[in-house]
Amino acid sequence: MKELLEAVCRGGPLDGKVEQSRCPKGFLLVDKPNNRAWIYDYTGGEFVSREPAELISDPTATHNRFRAAEERSYDVRAYEEG
Repeated sequence: MKELLEAVCRGGPLDGKVEQSRCPKGFLLVDKPNNRAWIYDYTGGEFVSREPAELISDPTATHNRFRAAEERSYDVRAYEEG
């Protein structure tokens, strides 16, 4: 069983909240209705957000969030406002 990581989030829509991830690199937060995604990298004992990116499936794109979701080293989570 994978170790459950728990840490505070820095940046993005979860800034300041304590979240969990089952994956060592962190998690991918997906806001499908608004076509956005954030990668929260687990670094220095925190989940640090990268800049949001559009959900695109172009494999040559710089910000391909689909590729991160397929890697198995990032947990995938749905964004829920509120």
